[in-house]
Amino acid sequence: MLVVNYNSHEAVDRLLATLPADQRVAVSIVDNSENAEELRSLAAAAHRHVMRFGHVSVVPAPGNLGYGSGNNFAYQQVEHLDFATVVVANPDVELQGPATRDLVDSVIQLRGVVGVETIEDGKTVVATRLRPATGRAKHVVGTPDRVRGGFIYPGGHFLIIDRSAWQRLGGFDERYFLYCEELDLVLRARRLMISVGFTDDIRVAHGGSGAAGARSGLSAKTSVGLHHATRSRVLLYRAHAELRWFLPCLLATRICAAAVLAARAKGRPAWAILSGLASGSASGVRP
Repeated sequence: MLVVNYNSHEAVDRLLATLPADQRVAVSIVDNSENAEELRSLAAAAHRHVMRFGHVSVVPAPGNLGYGSGNNFAYQQVEHLDFATVVVANPDVELQGPATRDLVDSVIQLRGVVGVETIEDGKTVVATRLRPATGRAKHVVGTPDRVRGGFIYPGGHFLIIDRSAWQRLGGFDERYFLYCEELDLVLRARRLMISVGFTDDIRVAHGGSGAAGARSGLSAKTSVGLHHATRSRVLLYRAHAELRWFLPCLLATRICAAAVLAARAKGRPAWAILSGLASGSASGVRP
């Protein structure tokens, strides 16, 4: 399991407490916090669970790497170990139901890229749907049969990826500092004919805008969040042919949003959107 921490050691402690004790489980935690006290607290939290798993490590990142790069760095710390499945988990996720060895068996048997059933704000969320014309994402609520077609993808807060698929994909694209990492991964997986699916055998509770690795405190409503949300979407649309047709619509809607904010004397968020558009347009993308 890969976990990226950003000032969220208490959430990491709760996440680990919900995992089934199993020596086949390896947990690699990377700390993006750049804070010595947080690192000590995180190490103490991880140490409380060290006997329950086959491997637990806490490594400080060389600076705040962001979410995708942080997970790639976490994978590198355990790459030498023998395991069949990669699980990417936000710190603010907790597994629901009995933590048994059967749960580990279920995870190991999954192939491709797989999302899980999520309880968030009292609703059962099975996936996320992108509205390509605006770049907005919306939860798909209900049952697994609704997860089909269009730009529907598993939420990145808890992703299960078999190791061969992870290696073929090269992990997350590190050009995305925050946001859109999971959709980029899913679109690349589909291009490589790697299956993308969903299981309701595993259920998690998700804190939403809580301590999501490098996202902690950076909701899309903050200026920094707006910058990265806009930048990542522009990168995503430029990188994938199926979205490239919608890029002019995305740019137009974001410019209009910035203009409305500026008219309301909200200069900082308006500038955050415009700087995100400029950065996303200028950054390189994977072919």
